[in-house]
Amino acid sequence: MKKCPRCLKYEDESIRFCKHCGTELFFENRFPKRSGRVINDIKRRVRKLKKAERTIRFKEKPNAKETLIWDSFFDLSNAPVLPDTPAGKAKYTLAELSSMNREEYKDIVAEFFANVYYLYYMENGILSANLYSPSLLSQLDLPPDAEENDIKKRFRELAKKYHPDTDGDPAKFIELMKVYEELTGTE
Repeated sequence: MKKCPRCLKYEDESIRFCKHCGTELFFENRFPKRSGRVINDIKRRVRKLKKAERTIRFKEKPNAKETLIWDSFFDLSNAPVLPDTPAGKAKYTLAELSSMNREEYKDIVAEFFANVYYLYYMENGILSANLYSPSLLSQLDLPPDAEENDIKKRFRELAKKYHPDTDGDPAKFIELMKVYEELTGTE
């Protein structure tokens, strides 16, 4: 039995496309090929995220000077990404999005909205003690909704790993200290 990555229903091994949604079925160890219909569905969903960001941050259409978080997150061009070419400015390409399962996609959407709301709060002067920069949290490999205890715990783990007294990398330790100081506001 093969499991459809889109609708999560099981199909017979001999069937190449899901009867329910038309997605090409694949084995877990093979890179999935997506039909044009599924690619268009992904584009539509990601464009809705762009519209949601505009609604949240601007209530209207943004000025030409305004930059969107969406632009740094998603690239929907169909240009192939070759291993030798430098990565574009976007964090996730269409090819990467099409190869993800639902849970990975949900994590990306959560990360996207955490960045959007963080920027919205900062632009409007809404400050909170539990509001941390998602980009700084990602440097510590923490989720965007991490709390103070999570930050302290992760900092201690990384400090032990990178401390020069334990044969760690001094440059990474200094960078870790700067990130921690920015997150906690301590000097």
